[in-house]
Amino acid sequence: MSNKDRSDREYLLPQLLTDAEVEKARHKELRERDFDDVRRCLNPLFHPLVEAVQAGNVAAEVFWCTTDGFAPKPGDTAFPLVAPQKFDRGLAEWHLAQSPVRYDQNYQPGDYPSEAGEALAMVLLWQFWRLRDNSRGSAEALGLLSRSSISFVCMEIMRLRKGPQGSHLLDLVSALLETDRPRLGSSKEFQARRDAAWLCAQDPELGPRQLARIVEVNASTVSRWLRDPSFRHEIDGARAEIRNMTAASGARTEG
Repeated sequence: MSNKDRSDREYLLPQLLTDAEVEKARHKELRERDFDDVRRCLNPLFHPLVEAVQAGNVAAEVFWCTTDGFAPKPGDTAFPLVAPQKFDRGLAEWHLAQSPVRYDQNYQPGDYPSEAGEALAMVLLWQFWRLRDNSRGSAEALGLLSRSSISFVCMEIMRLRKGPQGSHLLDLVSALLETDRPRLGSSKEFQARRDAAWLCAQDPELGPRQLARIVEVNASTVSRWLRDPSFRHEIDGARAEIRNMTAASGARTEG
């Protein structure tokens, strides 16, 4: 190596190290900002999930319970406990009174995530659905997490998780990539989704499997529709049309 090459290397090495350190510090700053945003927007009962993931412990064991300390049923008000967190009924009731937390009706008890990374992914997915469902307002004005913060934390969970990704995390990735929305080019699925909305409007007690059998699609497809806020709007629209038709029919009968 010539003296000039050695001199150039000795000059560039500290510069490269400095650039790497700057990038690392920048990533740390962004990471802290996004996790702070998550804490700010989520009910404090979910903060232990955030703290576990931020500390890199995405596999921390999670238990879900009601304010009475029992395992919840679909629709119950419930919250997560990250081991070895202790159950505090008074604190739970206070936080739930400030900002109620409910299981999404479309997640059955066996599907409730038992790891912190998966549980936080599920909560972020709920946030994203609300954000997407209220696209006319800014995330800040709505008191919701921004898409960029949700995406960053999602990527952190993926980076930290060892082994296959969980279903809730994959659902979140799918939603962020907009691949969970129905493809209008698929006329069969489009018609099946429309039929399913009308069936739900007429009989809210229909389960995903029964609905899937009637409209002839996979149960997983129906579950995806049920988790999409826009599908709920379609059900509301179908319900309104049914009311209008019933009213019009009644008016003709009276005439």
